[in-house]
Amino acid sequence: MRRIPEWFSHNAHYSIILLVFYFFSLLLTPLGNFSSWIQPSDHRGYYSITRIDPGDDTRIHAYLRSMVIDGDIDFFNEKGCWNRFELTPTGYTFDFMYAIGSALLWLPFFLVGHLIAHLYSWLGYPVTTDGFSFPYVVMTGIGSATYLFVGVILCYDLLNHFFTKTVALVTATTVWLGTHLPFYAFIRSRMAHANEFFTISLLLSLWFYMRKRHEPLFYFFFGVIAGLACIVRMDNLPILSFFMIDFLLLFYRNYRAREREAMKKMVSGIISFSVSFLLIFSLPFICARIIWDNSFALGGISKGGGDVSTPLRFAAFIVERSQVVNIWNFFFSQDKGLFLSSPFWLFALIGMWFFWKRERYWGGILLVGLSFPLIWNIIHTSTGMEYGIRRTTAALPFLSFGFAAFFEYTRISKYRMKHWIIVCIGCLLIGWQYLQLIQHKIVMEYDYPTFITTAFENIPRIIFKSPDLLLRSTSWISVVVLKDIQLATIYDIFFLIGFPVLQLLSLLVALVAYRRIEANVGHYERGTSPLLKVLALVAGIFFLLLPMLLVVGNPRKTAAEIEERKSIVEEVNKLEQKIGRSVIYLDEDQLLQLVAKSYTEEKQLEKAEDFLKKALTSNPHNYHTAFMLAVIYQTTHRINEAIDMYHKVAEINPAHAVTHKNLGILYLHELQDYPQALHHLRQSIALSPHQEQAKEIEAVIEQLASSLAGKVGTISAQ
Repeated sequence: MRRIPEWFSHNAHYSIILLVFYFFSLLLTPLGNFSSWIQPSDHRGYYSITRIDPGDDTRIHAYLRSMVIDGDIDFFNEKGCWNRFELTPTGYTFDFMYAIGSALLWLPFFLVGHLIAHLYSWLGYPVTTDGFSFPYVVMTGIGSATYLFVGVILCYDLLNHFFTKTVALVTATTVWLGTHLPFYAFIRSRMAHANEFFTISLLLSLWFYMRKRHEPLFYFFFGVIAGLACIVRMDNLPILSFFMIDFLLLFYRNYRAREREAMKKMVSGIISFSVSFLLIFSLPFICARIIWDNSFALGGISKGGGDVSTPLRFAAFIVERSQVVNIWNFFFSQDKGLFLSSPFWLFALIGMWFFWKRERYWGGILLVGLSFPLIWNIIHTSTGMEYGIRRTTAALPFLSFGFAAFFEYTRISKYRMKHWIIVCIGCLLIGWQYLQLIQHKIVMEYDYPTFITTAFENIPRIIFKSPDLLLRSTSWISVVVLKDIQLATIYDIFFLIGFPVLQLLSLLVALVAYRRIEANVGHYERGTSPLLKVLALVAGIFFLLLPMLLVVGNPRKTAAEIEERKSIVEEVNKLEQKIGRSVIYLDEDQLLQLVAKSYTEEKQLEKAEDFLKKALTSNPHNYHTAFMLAVIYQTTHRINEAIDMYHKVAEINPAHAVTHKNLGILYLHELQDYPQALHHLRQSIALSPHQEQAKEIEAVIEQLASSLAGKVGTISAQ
């Protein structure tokens, strides 16, 4: 037990980062209306850890659920996805190909959620194991937060090579808490940006370490991380220019110095990098081939079939839309201007100049990496449907050097109170960001034209008149502080005990794993660590098999299958127009059943029967579907089929009283099997004594019981 306090004392700054991160995860993660004692008014804002946006968030999450649970990337049964019923020419559902990166990063957390869901199901609780229930989505939310935490640790360690520990600690804390990242780690956590920050931070850290050693194994890992960074967000591909330029300069230096051994290592390394990078980077193109029958249609194909949305075509489109005014809007607009919403940027950009003056070579390399996300986001106007300018995430690890340099490499460093200055400024930046975040989609809508200035004006009102807003929504801390908590249901126990424990365990495991791998990197150079080789082997096998699994698991659909799916979509569109709401959140069998119900009301029983059969194939355990099909069989005088289907309903749900009533009627009037009729009518009355026609049923039961050969009364089926 003594080792635990010792570990924390030897890792003091890591412990501070962990505790701060854990505190804000409990403060900001909205748990939603997970129990009846949580009032609807308690939950503020749209998102919660179990409520995923039907846009990009669901498109990303769909890859994970569909690959693990269904074994494919066919999203037609993906509940809650906006594009669920937008078919491609291949019969698959439209989705963005780049989204697969975050899905792969979330995979370990999803599998833990799968285990938890199976445990609940095994214990008899009504928790599904289909990838949609709360254990899955909570764990992927925890996954995003954990990856951001590791990214912050990486950022801190990298800064430690250039700055004092205090400056590095404050910078690593401010780079995430003083920007938009908390929103995408805790609130809208199924977006890609927490994962993006992690991959870019890891790229920088790994390259800083390996550029002096050039071990082929490190290049292999660098290729894996670079590939993941690019398929988390395709925008990150040009950022690799910092690596290529530095690599070429180092190679040229070794050539001039005639360091043949170093050159051989670098050639072997770049080959290792290329293999691992291309293997992973090929995944979106394989998905595009499956979904669109065109490997380059990463953004889809226009409905006319002419325009293929390739990355280059999309970039050209963005450049064409760019305007000079974008520069002003990017930095100073009242809704998202970075210098106003996140003054971290102002300190960081000024500080990059001082960093470059002190570290010319490394500073130049960082400016190369920073240039693309900076220029690209200036010309790429914000959609307004977001918190902050989220596309700037990749720039933040680079900018952290500038922020630290502003305090370490300027005259401020000469002041005796320099550490207190950076701590105070960091706290002010974090506080300002927090005051904006608690107002987003709560006090003001997401597209409020003067969000930043109005958020500033609202500060006195929030502090003095509505202090409860400081806890934002149904976070763990908010629920514990403001509510009379209860632990009556599995949901209460999971969200109030399970969630904070799982979040803390995840952070601790990530930190211990990081420190273990960091130690093994040094051991590897001395030839004493097999861990890195094992990790490389596992990663190599996984990413070698994954493309094969994608191809095998997603065969080309036949013309008949495509036409059948088109007909379903056509009926769904009609249904949505008829009922005036979207049905994207329904299970596939519920959706088909609803279409069948609509046809039944229109007396088109043949079409209704067809859709009910499809629904029953999708979910053989839906007794509502089986009952509707049995009624159609009975209505169309197919008695034997009706009886068989009613028995199926009774098998699925033995307590369905109307099923036993209808079986009793069929056995009585159609088959004259009076003992069976008596049995099922008695069952019906026992299950529902006060049902409609109860008196008539009881009269028939009495007549059957007294004289099976006598004349009995009549009752009608439902």
